[in-house]
Amino acid sequence: MSQHRLRAGVGTFAIVSLLLGATADAAPSGDKKYPWERPPGPIAGLWRVTCADSAGMTVQVTVNGKLANGVIKNVGAARRFGYRSGEQIFKNLKPSYEGRWSGHHKWRDVSGKVRWDPIFFEASATRLHALMTTDNCFHNMPRAK
Repeated sequence: MSQHRLRAGVGTFAIVSLLLGATADAAPSGDKKYPWERPPGPIAGLWRVTCADSAGMTVQVTVNGKLANGVIKNVGAARRFGYRSGEQIFKNLKPSYEGRWSGHHKWRDVSGKVRWDPIFFEASATRLHALMTTDNCFHNMPRAK
């Protein structure tokens, strides 16, 4: 009886292995690693921050390959924190399997302390929204005109 169970177990394992191998071999070629993967949202463009502390600041986001970076186009009221036009504020934003972008943003306080904090974005044709950030200026940012 135990030999019969062993053979059934080995047979079942072999069939499952074959099926899994066939599925992996039949996966379509391309950039997708997972079938449920979504393309990243359209992050490239000019975005306007949404907080009063940095009113008037716009950020130009560019995509090069699979990396996006953001540079301050107009500094606005954020000048009081030491930000300057042309300064990089988002770096190494990478697309995720869920269609979001993750990377880092430069955070400054009025005393001049600077750090690079993690940030996660969802981008659409009309809005760039930070899902997780230490700075409320990057929530629901509209495209700048």
